[in-house]
Amino acid sequence: MRMKEILGYINMKQRYFAISLLLPLLLASCGSGASFEQIQKIVNDIDSGNLYPYYQVKGMLDFNNEIIEVDQIFDKNPSANTFVPYARYNEGFYTSLDSAEAKADVKIYGMSSKSYFLRAPLRITKENFFSKLGNNSGNGTYNGAYFEVRYNTGSIGVIGDMTNVTLADLNETSITLKYTLNEEDKQVVLTRATEYKAEVPYNGRFVDNEGNVLVLNQTERVNKTCANYLLESIITSFASEGVLYNPSSMKMTYELLPDGGFAFVGNKVHSKVYFDNYPYYPDPEKHPEMGSWEASNPLPCYKNFINGKYNVRFEYNKDGWLTKEWLETLDYNYNVASRYQASLVSTYTYKFSD
Repeated sequence: MRMKEILGYINMKQRYFAISLLLPLLLASCGSGASFEQIQKIVNDIDSGNLYPYYQVKGMLDFNNEIIEVDQIFDKNPSANTFVPYARYNEGFYTSLDSAEAKADVKIYGMSSKSYFLRAPLRITKENFFSKLGNNSGNGTYNGAYFEVRYNTGSIGVIGDMTNVTLADLNETSITLKYTLNEEDKQVVLTRATEYKAEVPYNGRFVDNEGNVLVLNQTERVNKTCANYLLESIITSFASEGVLYNPSSMKMTYELLPDGGFAFVGNKVHSKVYFDNYPYYPDPEKHPEMGSWEASNPLPCYKNFINGKYNVRFEYNKDGWLTKEWLETLDYNYNVASRYQASLVSTYTYKFSD
């Protein structure tokens, strides 16, 4: 037998052995269909206290003639505001990365711990599962006169004969309308007459004892940093893409698992997905088209995405911790090496004691 054939046979056996080790993981628990409201109810009962467990990831990615296997313990100290290689669980930090949102306490999970291959949230609680934010632009009326407003600055401008009109001192019970009339600065304090809602604090009707009525319309949008949105983005879309990869038939579905956990699922979805921890420094012998590189100036990730149709699921236990991520293209065949098909699975176990 020629050397090339021998190496090919050994490579095939290695691929088969690696995949056979993970077959029990691929044949994972099936769940029953669930609604968003059912999942939200479960999440609302999860204790959202700060926890920083050690965790272990075991898994494999088969893609583009590469078998990437992982068996890694993440045990280094977590960082508050930056990635730490193989760190313990990191819950993220507060920032205002959402440029359309003025509040400084929107919780961004971009720096938190994610799943090994697909960057799914490692933990889900009521704090990060789903939320809405108030839009910065809106409109309203003052004693029937229409105006437009920027809620992040309070700026209105002109209402009838009033100029330099702004909103100020908003709280749960009142708001102040400041303006200039006949070259004299004035203000009126109006009391909230409708229910206060933290997500849209300006929205509602305000009145005072003089009969002045201020009505503000502040609409909501989904917080794009919440876990539900991030999972939906992985399953049905990707950054900067529009309806081309998000037809109405593409949906993320939910499942209830027998152990009390829950799953986020995509069946036969067509999307583009990026693989994290795919070799950042490709072997030049395997990929000579990349050319040579120096250790001090390494190449970036090599073709670490796939645009195709696949099944994908993320499973979480009853306490909100990710236990498994799994993806497989519809035409996957472990005997074939191709950039257009892939299979991956990673499983997670946690240790909460120091």
